Amino acid sequence: MAEVYHQVQEFSGQKKTWNQIYPSKQRGMDYLLGIKGCNTVDFLFYGRMYLPELLLEGLYAKKLSPTKQFILLCFNDPKKNDGSTLAAQFQHNVGKWSTEYTFNTNEAMFGFRGLWNFGEVPRKMLIDGKQHEELTSMSNNGQLSIGTELYYGILHKTGGLSTALRFTTLPSYLKNPLTMTLALNPVMGHVSAAYSIKATDDCSLSSRFNFNMFSYESSLDIGFELWRRSQLSELSLPEISPNLFVPFYPRTNIIKLSTGSKKNVRVLWEWRYKSFLCSFGAIFDFNSSLSLLKFFGLEFQYFS
Repeated sequence: MAEVYHQVQEFSGQKKTWNQIYPSKQRGMDYLLGIKGCNTVDFLFYGRMYLPELLLEGLYAKKLSPTKQFILLCFNDPKKNDGSTLAAQFQHNVGKWSTEYTFNTNEAMFGFRGLWNFGEVPRKMLIDGKQHEELTSMSNNGQLSIGTELYYGILHKTGGLSTALRFTTLPSYLKNPLTMTLALNPVMGHVSAAYSIKATDDCSLSSRFNFNMFSYESSLDIGFELWRRSQLSELSLPEISPNLFVPFYPRTNIIKLSTGSKKNVRVLWEWRYKSFLCSFGAIFDFNSSLSLLKFFGLEFQYFS
């Protein structure tokens, strides 16, 4: 399904670290980890196992500098003879542009990704009668991005190339925010165009059209995303640092629904109950004569 609307954030020259926001918690974390003379915890470990397949997934991320990051991923599938895969990524993001270099042990594949943004994001939004016309102009409040992806596998001597254009409105745009994307894969002959708009504060609409220049096959997908906020009283909200932006009524439920020309319907519902994050999803296939329900799944996550 096409990506939902994602609003571009301003380029911030001064980045706040964790110890600047929560200095007491940071010192306690350094003590527990045995780190001396360290101001920030700049690494992340992550692991997950899928049952009953026993598929193992792991991740290690290390922030080398405010703009550079190294990520190491591993996957293990016990059902395959050579089910272990290791991938390494080096990312460099300065806001105006970003690059990513990737190596994957599967087929010994090397990859490169690049993204370049054009158009300044205003740091402040001053709205008055004189500026209303400028703030409703899409050309003055939009950002154009160009991205490309290149990869090559040494073992099978296969490669690929794709490029994309994206136009998205900035936070200073007064009308409904929107995003338009055009992607092209000349090797496979695949063209994809997507359009997403934020209809309200809690509802986004998206559509995507796919076309293959070699086979002349095409498909159209449409969908929406609907959020539901919790009506919490002001006394029940915890004390929040003024350095963090948190909405007064946080979003606790989300419903995603999409369908397309292939006559299938995809539904996803995510909600939070106390310390549990629950997800339920299903796919309905109207082309099947055996069963209308094709797949369904239920997931529970606990956090403390």
